[in-house]
Amino acid sequence: MATMKLYLENGFFVKAEGRYIYEVGPTRAIGNGWTCTINEDGSIECLSEREYSDGWHSVRYTITENGLAKLTLRVPYQPVVTLKKGYVLPRGRKLSDGVIGLAGGYIDERYAYFRDSSFENFLKEHGISAVKHKDPNGLFYIRNARYGGGECESLLLTDGNKADAGYDTGRTNNWQEEFPMTSAYEQDEYVNVSGASWTIHKQTQHERDCHNCFSILYTLEDPMKLVGLPKLS
Repeated sequence: MATMKLYLENGFFVKAEGRYIYEVGPTRAIGNGWTCTINEDGSIECLSEREYSDGWHSVRYTITENGLAKLTLRVPYQPVVTLKKGYVLPRGRKLSDGVIGLAGGYIDERYAYFRDSSFENFLKEHGISAVKHKDPNGLFYIRNARYGGGECESLLLTDGNKADAGYDTGRTNNWQEEFPMTSAYEQDEYVNVSGASWTIHKQTQHERDCHNCFSILYTLEDPMKLVGLPKLS
């Protein structure tokens, strides 16, 4: 699902990046199915809603002036559910500069996040699209392929140890038997990571209707204090 990035400077919206952006003003922005407003007290409210066969579904993301963020979901005939709640700014800092990420897609599956400007710059510097606060150790699935239907290039980087845990070459042998001079190949690999404080899974995939590009950092530590992170292009 596409994600719109809404940039905030000195407490006002300054620009947006992504798809289906219709309006960006200092205190109001509309895009990717969201309407965002900066209130007089400096708080921000972003709302996305759509009518389905059972009624209206809506997801709301709010950030108070002191950085308390909350994501809630409302669906017909059920109480409002809080999907995420917590502070997105250090204690004592006011909401001013940063980036709000607002996902598209089915309303019930939409998500939102806030990154302050220093953290956003850190991610850009290292070529990281997202951080998942999950154990960087365990089994990872990696795909590499190039054939008539498109291609997928993947890379797994870590400060831990990597061990092969199996692979599947898919249709590679059949292609090479039928077309001896072909450069087409397909390989799905499983890698087990151990002893790591961070792992990065980078993928660029354009296969038929599947376009899935990301560079995800997995860690349970403060990303900005990690040692040895590469700078990916």
